[in-house]
Amino acid sequence: MKVILVKVKSKLKSKYRRTLLVRKTTSTNTVLASFVSMIKKTGDFIGQAGLFHLRFNVNQPEIELAYRLHKKYWGMGYATECSKALIEWGFNERGLSKIIAPVHPDNARSIRVMEKAGMVCEGEIEYKGHQLPCYVVRKDDPKESVQSDC
Repeated sequence: MKVILVKVKSKLKSKYRRTLLVRKTTSTNTVLASFVSMIKKTGDFIGQAGLFHLRFNVNQPEIELAYRLHKKYWGMGYATECSKALIEWGFNERGLSKIIAPVHPDNARSIRVMEKAGMVCEGEIEYKGHQLPCYVVRKDDPKESVQSDC
């Protein structure tokens, strides 16, 4: 599988194959990057993904991974590819050391995506008035030593 992250005028090769993330916004105060996700082979639009300041609040340090895919593309591995590519991009291109993803506890598919992307639940976080499991990945954490707190 290969996802290529595309900056406005250049390509960043990654280790994934089936999807292409095309950057649609440059950094703003609350958005580090927002990408359109397409199937590389056909150019079909499948959704969007990005890295954002949590709750769009720049007065706190947390960076959130978020994605939204068209329902007909659920369960095909595209969300996992996009998530892995964004984590890689955030660590290697933006110098991030930690990325989080609050997930609704009933959203088993997104929880599985976060786990496949190397994220681990580290407890709960208050998010939009609800306590949600919070998945975290750190740049320098060996995956084998991380234990889930959820």
